[in-house]
Amino acid sequence: MHSISSSTPIPFGFAVANNSYIYVSQAAGTPNASTVSSYYVKDDGSISLVDGSVGAGQTSACWVVLTNNGKYIFTTNAGSGSISSFKTNHSEDIAVLNAVAAATGTNSSPIDAALSNNSKFLYVLTRAIKLYQHLQ
Repeated sequence: MHSISSSTPIPFGFAVANNSYIYVSQAAGTPNASTVSSYYVKDDGSISLVDGSVGAGQTSACWVVLTNNGKYIFTTNAGSGSISSFKTNHSEDIAVLNAVAAATGTNSSPIDAALSNNSKFLYVLTRAIKLYQHLQ
């Protein structure tokens, strides 16, 4: 079994891409300090950090979802009441697309998320279920 320490202290959610990359949210435990990191899983099972601690200035990043084409990452930010969007490139670097791609509302605490099969709709579990359309 192989393991690697998280690039920040509180890893929370993750999404696995088809190309051996894993995207991990880190809740950070500090306001406005949540991040997303990418890791590569080699054929021997060893894991290496590719791009670490990319922040969108949000609090308590929880769930991570990845679009089917592997280009976009979304995180739910329970502490900020928001959803952040990120873009990846062919080298699996991560860039913030929209720090607040959608606001779910004060005290909404968005936690879980899922994309529709065609990645056109993002479903987010908050205190009420909400639907956000993803523009690809």
